[in-house]
Amino acid sequence: MAHRGEVDEVAADELLLYLDNEYDIYRQKQVVAESLLRKIRRGTYDHRRAPDAWDYVVEMAAKKYAREFPSSPRFNVPTRALVAEELADRWYRNAKAGRPEEV
Repeated sequence: MAHRGEVDEVAADELLLYLDNEYDIYRQKQVVAESLLRKIRRGTYDHRRAPDAWDYVVEMAAKKYAREFPSSPRFNVPTRALVAEELADRWYRNAKAGRPEEV
């Protein structure tokens, strides 16, 4: 079990898998992806700040997961931050490859 400041990579994988398979969260991911794509087109995209855009989606997924599985451990801040970074990196790779709708 990760302490408050440690990333729990197993939990991060679980949260990422969960948010990739929830329709309500998928719609939110599309909203963020469209927003970031507009930033790329305007020339204002900053990949270092991209995880901030994904934070909302990750928070929503963590809360929904906790409601569905109340006995499961909570996702700590560093673990949620890792998931946001992974989403940002994955989306940006897809956007550069011409597939910005793939999140």
